[in-house]
Amino acid sequence: MHVVFQDNRDGNNEIYYKLSTDRGVSWGADTRLTNDPAESLRPEISIFNSVLNVVWSDYRDGNYEMYYKRNPTGNPTGIVPINSEIPKEYKLSQNYPNPFNPVTKINFDIPVCHSGEGRNLFVSLIIYDALGRKIETLVNQKMNAGSYSVDFNGAYLSGGVYFCRMQSDGFSDVKKLVLLK
Repeated sequence: MHVVFQDNRDGNNEIYYKLSTDRGVSWGADTRLTNDPAESLRPEISIFNSVLNVVWSDYRDGNYEMYYKRNPTGNPTGIVPINSEIPKEYKLSQNYPNPFNPVTKINFDIPVCHSGEGRNLFVSLIIYDALGRKIETLVNQKMNAGSYSVDFNGAYLSGGVYFCRMQSDGFSDVKKLVLLK
């Protein structure tokens, strides 16, 4: 089961997502889908051929427009576990392909945290433009230790250089992405 909702918990209307794999008996952590200084409103879920689409309206460009995220696995942020091995250290891999047009894959590893626990490490993976402006938040949530992959779709961006920054538990790394149009 999937649910999306808008919440003003950080002083701004943002869109959140939750997943239940046991028919609503228990629910996963809130996954924040938007991170916009303008408000994001009216989220909806649409499922077609087992592809989940989360659609909402926001004001990021000075007028209300519709945006969406989708993933055929049912995870709207597109975060996919790669394997079951637990990494020994953090790693942000170079995106592939690079240069790309318009979609590229970004792999990252999260080790067991310093306290020895393999759960609930807060991870952020954010795309910035060449001027350091935040373009899109790909990951912004607590995650278990593991190896993951996420797709970044730059179809709405102009060609140029962008940067992907990963942060978690004292770790930070940046990779350069080149979008060709």
